[in-house]
Amino acid sequence: MNNKNKRPYKSLLSYDTEDNDIFFGRDDDIKILSSMISTSRLTLLYAQSGVGKTSLLKAGIIPELEEGEYTPILVRFEKDPIKSLYATLETHLKHKIDASKDKSIIEVIERIPGFWDKRVILIFDQFEELFTIDYLRKKRNSFVEQFSQYINSDKPFIRLVFSIREDFLAELDVFRLSSVNPFQNRYRLLPLTKKNAKKAIENPIGSAIGLNYRYESKCLDSILNEITNWEGYVEPSQLQIVCDRLWGERDKTNKVITFQSYRRLGGVKDILQYYLQDYLRREIPAYLYRAAGEILKLLVTKRGTRNYVGEDTLRENFSNSKYISEVLKRLINGRIIQREKRLEDTWIYLTHECLIKAVNNLELVIEKKKIPQKYHLNRVYLCSTIADLKDFRQSASFAIEDAGLEFLRFESDRVKLIPLEKTSKIIKNMIDECDVFIVIVGFRYGYVSDEKGKSALEIEYEYALKHKKIILVYLIDAKHPTSPHLIDTDKEKIVAFRKRLQKDHLCTFFTTPEDLRERIYHDLHRLPQHPYIAHPYPLQKNFVGRTKERETLTNWLTADTPPMLSIVAIGGMGKTALAWYWLQEAVIGSEFQPKGFVWWSFYQKASFESFLDYAIEYASNGQIDAKGIKSTREKMDILYGLLSECKFLIVLDGFERLLRAYAGIGSTYQGNKVKEYERGAFRACIEPNCGMFLQWLASGYLRTKTLLTSRLYPKELDDLDGCLRMDLKRMDKEDAVEFFHRQSVKGTRAEIEMACESVGYHPLSLRLLSGMIVRDPENPGDIQEWRKYKLIPELKGKEGLNTLELAYNSLDNRKQQFISKLSAFRNPMDYDVVAIFNDFDSVEEFNEILMELVDRGMLFRDEKSNKFDLHPIVRRYCYDRLRDKKGVHSELRDYFAKIPEPEKIESLDDLAPVIELYHHTVSAGRYDEAWRLYYNRLAKPLLYKFGAYQTIIELLRALFPDSEYNLPRLKNESAQGYTLSALANSYSLSGRSRGAISLFEMSIEICKKQGDKENLAIVLCNLALDQMRIGELNAAEATLSRSIEICREITYEFWEAVDHRELGLLQIYFGKFEEAKEELSKSTKYNKETNHRQGICVDEAYRALRSLLMSNAEDALKYAEEARELADVEHYEIDFVQAEWLLGAAYLMKGNFVEAEKHLTEALTRDRKINLVELEPDILLEFAKLRFKKNRKEEALKFADEALQIADRCEYRLKQADIHNFLAEFYLDAGELEKARVHTEIAKERAECGYKPALENAEKLLNAIELR
Repeated sequence: MNNKNKRPYKSLLSYDTEDNDIFFGRDDDIKILSSMISTSRLTLLYAQSGVGKTSLLKAGIIPELEEGEYTPILVRFEKDPIKSLYATLETHLKHKIDASKDKSIIEVIERIPGFWDKRVILIFDQFEELFTIDYLRKKRNSFVEQFSQYINSDKPFIRLVFSIREDFLAELDVFRLSSVNPFQNRYRLLPLTKKNAKKAIENPIGSAIGLNYRYESKCLDSILNEITNWEGYVEPSQLQIVCDRLWGERDKTNKVITFQSYRRLGGVKDILQYYLQDYLRREIPAYLYRAAGEILKLLVTKRGTRNYVGEDTLRENFSNSKYISEVLKRLINGRIIQREKRLEDTWIYLTHECLIKAVNNLELVIEKKKIPQKYHLNRVYLCSTIADLKDFRQSASFAIEDAGLEFLRFESDRVKLIPLEKTSKIIKNMIDECDVFIVIVGFRYGYVSDEKGKSALEIEYEYALKHKKIILVYLIDAKHPTSPHLIDTDKEKIVAFRKRLQKDHLCTFFTTPEDLRERIYHDLHRLPQHPYIAHPYPLQKNFVGRTKERETLTNWLTADTPPMLSIVAIGGMGKTALAWYWLQEAVIGSEFQPKGFVWWSFYQKASFESFLDYAIEYASNGQIDAKGIKSTREKMDILYGLLSECKFLIVLDGFERLLRAYAGIGSTYQGNKVKEYERGAFRACIEPNCGMFLQWLASGYLRTKTLLTSRLYPKELDDLDGCLRMDLKRMDKEDAVEFFHRQSVKGTRAEIEMACESVGYHPLSLRLLSGMIVRDPENPGDIQEWRKYKLIPELKGKEGLNTLELAYNSLDNRKQQFISKLSAFRNPMDYDVVAIFNDFDSVEEFNEILMELVDRGMLFRDEKSNKFDLHPIVRRYCYDRLRDKKGVHSELRDYFAKIPEPEKIESLDDLAPVIELYHHTVSAGRYDEAWRLYYNRLAKPLLYKFGAYQTIIELLRALFPDSEYNLPRLKNESAQGYTLSALANSYSLSGRSRGAISLFEMSIEICKKQGDKENLAIVLCNLALDQMRIGELNAAEATLSRSIEICREITYEFWEAVDHRELGLLQIYFGKFEEAKEELSKSTKYNKETNHRQGICVDEAYRALRSLLMSNAEDALKYAEEARELADVEHYEIDFVQAEWLLGAAYLMKGNFVEAEKHLTEALTRDRKINLVELEPDILLEFAKLRFKKNRKEEALKFADEALQIADRCEYRLKQADIHNFLAEFYLDAGELEKARVHTEIAKERAECGYKPALENAEKLLNAIELR
């Protein structure tokens, strides 16, 4: 077929049999499903809504079956299912059916002449309507009864096909007459793969029907990348909307669909999000808006499904009856709704279910909504000629007011009263103030106001362009009739200007003032947000070069590239400067500026938790207050969801501060040298949640892109395809020479290159060297002066330390001490704070020295905020040379001590002044005073209110200046013991049991020395728990036995009961279930005698775990329910988490998936609210088992991988064994024996520490693998 008038895409209409020639991407589905249908009595086709079941049947399956000499008949139900079937058969078989009441449906069908000869196949499409539409539900019983008898019988088979939405599969149970499922022959239709989606996009407009169009490759790639979901699939309904919309914008002259058209429409997301709105705006006159909205609302049920409404009923109930015919016509022509004749009635319904959400969100079109102002661009300047566009300017101003934005106006009546030079200045000031610059261009060039022959229109445009304003361009359509007196007689300049705008911008064409108003209004709603710069970077003057790197960054941001890029380099290479300059010069104000972007620097006192709080507020446009959300994991989920919906750019600067090598209160003074400790984990994130979120950002099909700058490449990104790595190297020769010239260094190219080579073209060294040359007292600015600085060849290019030493030594003694004092600050400093160290003769001299240090490149200055800061490398070097560290920190301690406490502590940020005071108190060597400050003002809120274990670790580690292998430098032994235990507990709670063990051992020695046997018993028990977590079970048994001995010796019955309980847990791991029962009974006996309900709660939880490992689901459920009831008594959150987890596991073992899901969800939610690392892998593993049993394999694997990631990071050996056993079962089931064997062997090795239940499971799995 060669039909050039045929539309190549169906939008939201389903394909029909005559559309076979434009139906692409389903070859494999057609082949498999048609084979299943032709060889089976009953076939079930199911899929999610929007995947294209009807289109596959009509345009794919029916033509295929007809070629095989079958007679496929498509049945759609009307008012009565049985009558609908008979009517359809009569139409297709040309035979009047005798529907006697005493005959069943099957008997009637079997007696139709020629039925068997024609090899009829009955296809029931959209079978879910039998259960969702009211008038069908009332008459379905007879149909269900008769068909259920047939499909469960062994009669000669009539081939039947049922097509149903996946979420209605459970409704088919009404057809089951026994335990045997008659719908076992089923085919699940998945969305299109990316490869098949490409065929569905390209082929219809190619030679299939003789159109011979094509897509620009960049346009095609962008569509596929943006429309493909994280699983690698494309929803056909979405693809059709996007392609049909682009077809309407095709370049008919060159027969191509361009990337420019795609960008102008806002890409996949905007086309989909605004599909309905755009259609109403383009095709429905303003006076019909409300009428259209009212009709569409009637076509959606309260349940959120399509509503089938009779046209007569619609007309009777519609309030605007005089408009209904016109509205219906326009909506039908636009494929928004369909009119269908069924028997004697005409029905109106939405074309596709994907429109339901758009209909529910129609208020934006029907009633104008103001744009939320918190982060949105809100000041708009309007530029145009005036005489010819007066009405259009007024419409544009109405659009700006409709959106609730501020209109910066400067009209012609004011021009007459103000001198020309002042007018120009006022206009430029207004453009400076605006966020958005709108230029409307007709057919007049306007008043020429400068000697170059440029009009005010073009001059204002160029000024806005130069200052990187967001520019929206609107051109009156050339086909629109315009009065001759409003068109320039000399068209050359206006034509050239219009062409320039079309070349450099995505232009919007308009016709009438009303049309322009709607277009501007909707474009304003789609504008990007204000960039959120949490910590501005004071870029030093004369940045040059890095052209290749900036091009790489731009290509990464705009093309089909991984969602993350990491800039890695040693200190002083200019990572932050490159990222900042690129953002300011290439991204802000560009046509590819993302919806919004966040600049967040961890060089400041900024934590991962704070980043989550502020990023959520920004990404939600101020709609979500993240500080009210207690769970870090919940915040991560919310932010990830927001970043998935819109295209943001996130810049995480100085990310090494979140890695173990640089974490800590003294990291501000740390250089590039790091300790490679903890089994090479120095590159790992200090917070597990942070590492996990980093992996989320680098995985899947995220619309947001993330840029990292870091001295080290985070370990969590190893082997991830979703992150590109850019290793920043030395500066190019050409750029270095240019930089020296801009720095006012005089000399030949060869001389400058020789000087630059001496420092290895290291950027920080180049700045310092040029600063010394320019400030040289004998020959300022002369390149020859570099020779007198004794540069060490071995150090060139290595952090610039030798150059820094020379730069430091070139200062006189007072300046050296001044900048060294400034290096004691950890964060940017206000001028007033810097002035604390003004020991100079006058304010003028002090200010001159500040600016000299800035000119030399040793001090940063942000002119806008007048804050000062030092490069981390410079800070570290200068701090090392600070003579009186304790004295300086004492001075700063006194300064911060004067800052009043906040009235309420609502977030970690509220504790920042106290933490800063603590830091300077510690750095002043006043350890005991710092300990008291921590104990009195920080300990409780950090532990109990915020669960800020990492912050606790950083603060308490500062009390160990001689390393954690030695005691904290405190005079009081009790304070030492407290500090050791508090630090150990925080290590333990954050999943670092190995670090906790050594601290507990030191605490034990203090307890022994003091003769404090009560605390000794407690610490021993805590030590045993961490020993169990890392698989040192025999050592844990010895530790608990020692604790029990001490308790008996001092008659400490309460803690002895605790010891017996934990010993019972240990016996469970050993697989000694009787011994475990005995130990737990000892604990419970004491707890019942003393009415210690919380103790009994934990006892019952351990009994539930014992029963689970014994595969006794009934007992497990009983004990878990008792634990959950007791948790309500004392309200310890950890008890709730443990009980809910065990309840979920017990219900799962019993096969009750609904209850299992409910309790596991509750457990995980509560767990993440308190950042309880220890139980999270167990809960995730149960979720993996649940998904596996529900045949949702991909989700099962995702949960298991997440559980294993935590277990590996925390070295939870027993959990590793359980997870690897599950993964072995998973791959064994999938037939991947080699993977199954690998996981089984790892599980076996992990369990050989004495974890008998897991060891026995691993051995069984090995045997099963061998039998395969």
